[in-house]
Amino acid sequence: MSAPVVDSKCCAFFEPPSDYGCSQCDNQMGIFTCHGCCQVFCPQHAAEHRAPLKVRLDNLIVENQKLDTHIESEKHSDEYIKLQQEVDDWEEKSIEKIRQAAAEARKKLSDIDSGYGNSQIKKINDCREALTARLKKAEVNNDYHEQHLTYWEQFLEDLRQNYIRLQSNFVRIEFCTRPFIAKILVVENAVATRFTKWCYYQKDCVQTTALRQSQYFQEENCSEILYIGPCGQATEAFQPLPKPGIESPVEILDSNYAGALQTGEYRFCLTKECRFIGIISKNVGQKKTPLNTPTVYGWSTTEDAIYRDGYRQFGSPNDLHPGDTVSLLISSEQQWIRLRNITRKRTHELHIDVNKCPLPWQLKIAFTSDNYE
Repeated sequence: MSAPVVDSKCCAFFEPPSDYGCSQCDNQMGIFTCHGCCQVFCPQHAAEHRAPLKVRLDNLIVENQKLDTHIESEKHSDEYIKLQQEVDDWEEKSIEKIRQAAAEARKKLSDIDSGYGNSQIKKINDCREALTARLKKAEVNNDYHEQHLTYWEQFLEDLRQNYIRLQSNFVRIEFCTRPFIAKILVVENAVATRFTKWCYYQKDCVQTTALRQSQYFQEENCSEILYIGPCGQATEAFQPLPKPGIESPVEILDSNYAGALQTGEYRFCLTKECRFIGIISKNVGQKKTPLNTPTVYGWSTTEDAIYRDGYRQFGSPNDLHPGDTVSLLISSEQQWIRLRNITRKRTHELHIDVNKCPLPWQLKIAFTSDNYE
């Protein structure tokens, strides 16, 4: 029996029409669509297409695990060891300075106690020796009368009283107000994290750099934040905000300073709505706190006045005008704040009484719309 003749048209009758053939062969059974490359594969080539993707994923896992080793090695890097050594050196030098100062104080105290380092005690001792010599001479030569005895008795009483006064008040301990040892600070550098933006373009997921200049993001709304570095390290650039008064919100790069001002520089752009710039103790609430309270220190931007110790005090011109760029420098260690008008090159300084305005401090800004005096 001869084999039946197979007509191609008959075969097509048994296959449904399909426009999704495999992109790798002529198999019309392209039943798998890859949403990554938008290609269609048959069951056999779909597995082959996934194989190199699995290899790439395994490589990513390995490289990600290598970051653990890199991060751990950073803790013991040469730079880290060098910084640790600097801290150790500062500690040794500071201790040596303290020991040297203590030794000098002990020697000075010993010299004063023995009379060699105190001119007043030496002077009294010399007077007593002279009186002793004169009394011996009078005893031997018998050359004295009533007036001599009255004078010597009074002189002896004066010597006794001087000795008593010197024994209780001849020396005291004072502490220098200037920093004897500079405090060491470890400041974390604010390194902005950057990630490449991606977008969908012509059904392909591509890097933004393929379309226009490379764009990065650091933090949400970063262009509207005035960045402040701790310990006086403030950035030079800042963006104006639509809100009148000053640039806000103020964000501090070092999270250790968040919510409380320690030492740093804060820059603002004044408008006519801003009426006061200064500080207030964090222990006091910002709202409904009058400016003329002891815990508020700062400058009025609408008149030539400062707020200090609970009073509004008029003095030299503040020379603050809308549109000026001002810098508020704060030092909690030296207990002062300094307002520098960058536009007009003028500087004002206020010393803070920490008994009235205890640490930590926070920024105090007042506007003309505030409902307090």
